[in-house]
Order: sequence, then structure tokens, then C-alpha cells
Amino acid sequence: NINISYNVILIVGGGAVGRPHIAQAMFDRGYVRTVQEAFEKYLNTSRPAYVRKYSLPSAEAIRMIRRVGGIPALAHPVFTRADEILPELVEQGLQGIEVYHSRHDVAATKHYEQLARKYDLLITGGSDAHGREVPVGAVQIPYEFVEKLRERLAVPGRELENMHLNPGVRRGRRIVSQNSNIAGDEKLLWEEYR
Repeated sequence: NINISYNVILIVGGGAVGRPHIAQAMFDRGYVRTVQEAFEKYLNTSRPAYVRKYSLPSAEAIRMIRRVGGIPALAHPVFTRADEILPELVEQGLQGIEVYHSRHDVAATKHYEQLARKYDLLITGGSDAHGREVPVGAVQIPYEFVEKLRERLAVPGRELENMHLNPGVRRGRRIVSQNSNIAGDEKLLWEEYR
């Protein structure tokens, strides 16, 4: 008997959808007394609204991304065992690593930048903007890294600037993801090229 539309969840999540956003919407609408209660009653493992994640082996994911002309990059290295798994991922074809992140302090940023140099990886960045806590654009990366991504993609910059930025619109290509956390309000679209 909980009725919350998908559009409400999108608004709560700022365009991203995950369990925290559903829990927040449940709290905002009075279905639960706390966000934690939403998890305990509905969203945790073995609760009625829990959906198991689909797991994809890293080698397969990297192969798929490269096959369609994308750049496979490790996101959120601060939350993984990046130092341990990076050599294997690079061997599998990894091409980038997220150096700039909303939860990286100066030391973490420097550490991942050194790893990027060590393994000759492209540097990426993002705010990990999944709602109210961290707004889109909270993390900015030096534009030189955007240029390096463009070079690797071999996509003329003008084409990127003229693309419609609505991820729901298809123009002969499927938008895989969108990053608007780039200095100078530049937008970079990652696309599948067939």
C-alpha cells in the first residue's frame, strides 16, 4: 500500500535512482518514521522491496565497453580495493580511473593520480551525485583531462558540443552515461558507436 511514482523518485535522487532515494521518498511522504526504517522494513536484503543486483565480471564489462567504442574506467576507487585489483583490471583492458571524486581528499586525489600515471590510465572525475547530499557539478576536473578523453574517443569536440543533452533522446546513438561535472560547464557524453 505504498504508492510513490517513479518521477518522484527521480526528483528525490536528482536523476539517479537507488535505494537511498526510495527510502527518502518514503520518509518524505510519511510511509516510515525514518529513512533507516524504510531500509529495515522494505529495502534491505530479504525485505519485500529488495532487488538483487546483477553481477557482471570485470573482464566482460571492459570487453563490452571497448567493443562499442567506450572508455572503461574504474569509478569510485576509494570504495574498492583499487590498489589490489588495478593490475588485473589494466591487464583486462581498463583505460581510466576516477581520480577526482566528492569523497576524495587531497591525499586520495594525489594517490589515484599517481596510480593513473603508473598504469598509463586516463583520469576521470565525478561528484557521485545521487541526490541532495552532493549536487551535480560539485566536483570539477581540469579540462585537459576532458581533451584526453576526447582524443581517445576520436570524436570531434564540435559534435559533442552540439549533441542534445537529454539522456532520454536518441539520435542514432544510444547514450550510455552523461557526466556534467566538468570545469567550464562543458558536457561530455559517452556514446555507443556501432
